[in-house]
Amino acid sequence: MAAMREVTPASNAPSTPTVDARQLALALDHSANAILLCDRNAVIQYSNDGFFRMFGYTREEACGRQPQHLLLGTHTDAETIRQLGAHHLAGKPHRADVLGYRRDGSPLWVSVVATPVPAADGTVDCFINVLTDITAAKTHEVLQNKVLDALVREVSLAETMSLICREIERVAPDLRASVSQIDANHMLRIIAAPSLPTALVDYLNGQPVGVGGGICGVAAWRNRPLIVADIATDPLCAAHAGELLSSGLRACWANPIRSSSGQVLGTLAFHYLEAREPAPWHRALVELSLHLCALALEREHTRARVHQLAFYDALTGLPNRMMFTARAEQLLASCEQNGQQVAALFIGLDRFKRINESQGHSAGDGLLRDVAQRMAGVVGTSALFGRQVGDEFLLLVPGCSAVQTAAICERLLGAIAAPLNVGQITVNASASIGVAMYPVDGRDIDTLLRHADLAMYRAKDEGGSGFRFFSLDMNRVAQERVVMEAALREALRGDQLTLHYQPQLCSRTQQLSGVEALLRWEHPHMGSVSPARFIPMAEECG
Repeated sequence: MAAMREVTPASNAPSTPTVDARQLALALDHSANAILLCDRNAVIQYSNDGFFRMFGYTREEACGRQPQHLLLGTHTDAETIRQLGAHHLAGKPHRADVLGYRRDGSPLWVSVVATPVPAADGTVDCFINVLTDITAAKTHEVLQNKVLDALVREVSLAETMSLICREIERVAPDLRASVSQIDANHMLRIIAAPSLPTALVDYLNGQPVGVGGGICGVAAWRNRPLIVADIATDPLCAAHAGELLSSGLRACWANPIRSSSGQVLGTLAFHYLEAREPAPWHRALVELSLHLCALALEREHTRARVHQLAFYDALTGLPNRMMFTARAEQLLASCEQNGQQVAALFIGLDRFKRINESQGHSAGDGLLRDVAQRMAGVVGTSALFGRQVGDEFLLLVPGCSAVQTAAICERLLGAIAAPLNVGQITVNASASIGVAMYPVDGRDIDTLLRHADLAMYRAKDEGGSGFRFFSLDMNRVAQERVVMEAALREALRGDQLTLHYQPQLCSRTQQLSGVEALLRWEHPHMGSVSPARFIPMAEECG
């Protein structure tokens, strides 16, 4: 029998690779993060090359010192540092986001993750601290998420811009932010400047866009960023230096806010409390902030445009019937409380159709714009003025007696009658005005305007270029007209209309030359209705 020998089976488990100290040091030094090894007293024992690249301190400068003595600065949050220190002393793992400073004084946001390393007896021997530069991520997280959320929730423009300024200052505490908008008069209006003194905001508000408009005004005018590193010495700030310096500002960086089409909408300014150039990361911050400001301003412009189209007449810019009615109800309620009279005027241009037909619709539109502008100059700011439709306008004048209303009508007719260039001709326009008085002629806006409309048509029937006050007989005539029109339609269906033929004789020979056809209406209840009553009405209502 063959002798047997014991065979040790080969193991399938892979052997653990060994890493020498040199390889480990190379790996740590090539890390994108800054790595510190600190003892229980938070004294640095080791730092990698990533710490030098991130903060500028060599290994020799870092070892033997505490991180807070190297990295902290003016705007570092003291409470966050206190909490980190308490966790360190307790031997607990901890993490936090900290605003730190490089050796050259420039700021950056870092995420600090501290992990305790236990000794053989289980106690904490030291900590490994990994510091990651999160400046860009912090900027996007804080600004973009919060501001976009505000835009989605349709927060007001002022609140949104204040949020942008506050968040800019939170991630960059060494600056003060402000946002301005260019108004219709080409002036800069400050929308948000939460950290600037109120007196300075009042001083800067309304600066013109141009050379005399200060740093922001010039930046908007040139349509490019403008850096003033020292307000005290820059000639551009000569006119405003006193106000700026007395408020503690020493430098400013203004950037135009542009729409998607390239139009300058306003400015975003970073103000500094010391004479300096913007930090590199401030440039990334301003690029993101400008985009958010443009979104907010364009949204506001779109909202304003939609409101304008919905509630204002596109041709004259006056409130349309919907807006006029809403404001009129508020005005009447106020006058009722104060016991005031209100005059409601319905204004219709005379023979406007002829101008449209002879000179074209563009000429007619021009006439309406000019007439509206003239009337607006007469009525003043306390009155409510709007366009009804076509060539008709509405006017509500609070606290106005009948005598005062007559004087207003005379002034309106005089303003309208002044010569106007319309197309290729000069015309003297005229108008008919109907007046109804609150509360005598109606206690709600619909009744007042209906009665003023009746009075206006009475003025037209009497030749135009005048005004008439509403009276009850106008209402009676209008009601009779409605009844008469309905009866005429019924007469057509019921064969109540008949033709009568009247011979026509030649005046010289007295011979029959023809016949005249006459329409007669015999109503079952009203009897014989005169053609003078129903023929004009038939022509008007078709």
